[in-house]
Amino acid sequence: MSKRYHRFKLRNDRELQNGEYAIIMVITKYGKRQFISLNISSTEEFWDEQQERLVVFKGLRTAQKREENEKRMKANALLARYNQRALDISYEYEKEHIDWTLKQFKDSFMNRIVQGKVKPFLEDFITTMLDTRHIGTAKNYKKTLRVWEQFDKKLHERLFVEVDLAYVNDFNNWLIKRGCSGNTRFGYLKSVKALFVRAIREEVASKTNFPFESHLFNVSELKEETIKRYLPTEYLKKLKDTPSKVPQQEFARQLFLFSYYTYGMSYIDLANLKQANVVCMEKGNYIVYRRQKTRNTRNSKPISIRITPEIEQAIQAMVQYREPIGDYLLPVITKEKDTPIEHYNHIESLRQWYNDYLKKLSTELEFDFHLTGYVSRHTMAMQLQENEISESIISQVMGHKKLETTKIYLDSLKTDVIDKAAEVL
Repeated sequence: MSKRYHRFKLRNDRELQNGEYAIIMVITKYGKRQFISLNISSTEEFWDEQQERLVVFKGLRTAQKREENEKRMKANALLARYNQRALDISYEYEKEHIDWTLKQFKDSFMNRIVQGKVKPFLEDFITTMLDTRHIGTAKNYKKTLRVWEQFDKKLHERLFVEVDLAYVNDFNNWLIKRGCSGNTRFGYLKSVKALFVRAIREEVASKTNFPFESHLFNVSELKEETIKRYLPTEYLKKLKDTPSKVPQQEFARQLFLFSYYTYGMSYIDLANLKQANVVCMEKGNYIVYRRQKTRNTRNSKPISIRITPEIEQAIQAMVQYREPIGDYLLPVITKEKDTPIEHYNHIESLRQWYNDYLKKLSTELEFDFHLTGYVSRHTMAMQLQENEISESIISQVMGHKKLETTKIYLDSLKTDVIDKAAEVL
């Protein structure tokens, strides 16, 4: 016999227009409740709370009372069917060992598409990200979905309740066998964890089988510290003082310097800068923008960067190379695209072009490692630290929400500093 998680109740705290009260189904689990409207109502006089049914009589004489009694009998028959449907749902969940949520139960009762399946939920999330122009996030989750489907051929049938500790360990081991690094595995499983958390929040998954507690599967332990490349002071000086003879490489050099002087502004942020991002303030003109990476997070704050002569010089050098289109500040984007995803893909292709020419510029300047767009950010942070700028200030200019993030970032740079000092000894 399946356990009964539901009961019928007269909602006598809210009177309807006809003077009656709604009869609702109350589903209870783990001390939480979900209400289902049944479109049945009654007065308190005709509701039997103990039996959870309407009161019916026999031998009524008047036609009106017999008609009202007939309506209550039909309502009871409907309640009986609802009761059986709820019991059947409970039995099915128990038989399949599904740790269902209140939302799942309600959706099953209302004959909606059964919730709790991983792949449809993930696909809906990707669609939401695309619709809200979180293109990078959508692409990351699409990549996770492709890899996940390679691991699990039945992902289209998989419920969140099945994604338990053993399942996650198997996924991680499968990734290891494919030669994935710790950081690659961290990226995939971080996405799986974030999806699970979202599903719990939306009551599509249950907390009881959540496998990503720190004492179970700690995703952060997969992360490996990567070497953050930055330009030593002598390399930075050479980059500043040595124009390239190749126009494309000179443009890449100026763009790198612009990023460096604007506190390591990311490629996607500098590509999207508009004339409207230049704001005149008391102390001069400023570039004011929000980082694409964090602009939609809670408490996201705009970053204000005073336009120094060095920044102005970099802008003018790039404008001489190519005129910006539309109202863009920099001549990075070359074509207006119709959709956000086309716009994003255009920037990604330009980023590859940028890094290719930075690589060639590295060879031209005889650097012993290749420049990339990220090196400007790392170099900026290192230069600030070496000039004894406080970590709290560095945190602000880098757009980090937490000082701890900056500390971790700088600590990973310090390893190179120590190694460099050892060479001098």
